[in-house]
Amino acid sequence: MLVSLYWEERKEGIIHHMSKVKKRNPIIAGLLSILFLGSGQLYNGQVKKAIIFALSIIPFYFLIGLLGLLRSFNGLLVSLILLIAFMSYVFLDAVRWAVKQKNYQLKQVNSIKYYGAYIIGWYILIFALPPLVKSIVGYESFVIPTPSMMPSIMVDDKIMAWSIRPTDVKIGDIITFKREDGQKYLSRVIGLPGDKIEIIDDRVSINGQKEQWKEIQVINHNGYEYQKYKSRLPNGKEIETLKMLKFNGQEIPPFENSNQTESVVPVNTIYVLGDNRNNSMDSRIYGTILFENTEKKVYYVWWSNDKNRIGLRLNE
Repeated sequence: MLVSLYWEERKEGIIHHMSKVKKRNPIIAGLLSILFLGSGQLYNGQVKKAIIFALSIIPFYFLIGLLGLLRSFNGLLVSLILLIAFMSYVFLDAVRWAVKQKNYQLKQVNSIKYYGAYIIGWYILIFALPPLVKSIVGYESFVIPTPSMMPSIMVDDKIMAWSIRPTDVKIGDIITFKREDGQKYLSRVIGLPGDKIEIIDDRVSINGQKEQWKEIQVINHNGYEYQKYKSRLPNGKEIETLKMLKFNGQEIPPFENSNQTESVVPVNTIYVLGDNRNNSMDSRIYGTILFENTEKKVYYVWWSNDKNRIGLRLNE
């Protein structure tokens, strides 16, 4: 009888012990690593390694920012390759350790409570980190909602911009800035402090030197018919501009702002124009931009509905 009770107790102990032993699934470990960096290691019971891998995204973000990799499309590609390589390493590490641990003893961290806390912490890190890095390093990405900079920048283009000092701005640069309403705007620099600006039939004259236009082609976009030009600014920078000709087959009359008498750009301000000359809100309407309101210089298109535009450099 005593022997029987002893073996019953031993059996219950073995069953209870075995219930805490569960081998790790490499597929689950790998998927967790992809979805939430380091969580595959947490699943494997490697808490310190999980935290290290999760937090390693912080120096990575700062590294690509401080090295200026995002100033060019090629640099963006290098950053993505580095990120994919690192995530692949974390993925393979999680899978490899899951395969090794065939008789894994479940730990306190292998519970919904700890998994949930880790995932919440990961999301907080991912959403809080980019704005912090952007504010410190100075880069920012924008989606373009209006056609005012066509054909250089199209609606829905995603562009990359970088902080710039107003004194470093040059004629022909595409910049972002704020106005009194607090909204961000984007346009091309045409005049700097002291420059004399005159608009003649949507073409600019800077200090008496006229912008040169050469017709390229007529294009149609959303019911509008445009004449596309290859333009050379007085400083020699070449850009492309548009001028609306018709809308739904009806000719568009001259705009009041298509011609403006000569004026001098005030101190500490910048004069801007849209490349879509008679379909743009710019300095002809709201005046010059204060130095203190200039923010960033646009470098390239990193994504577009037109795949041929991906990687297009905008400020050369």
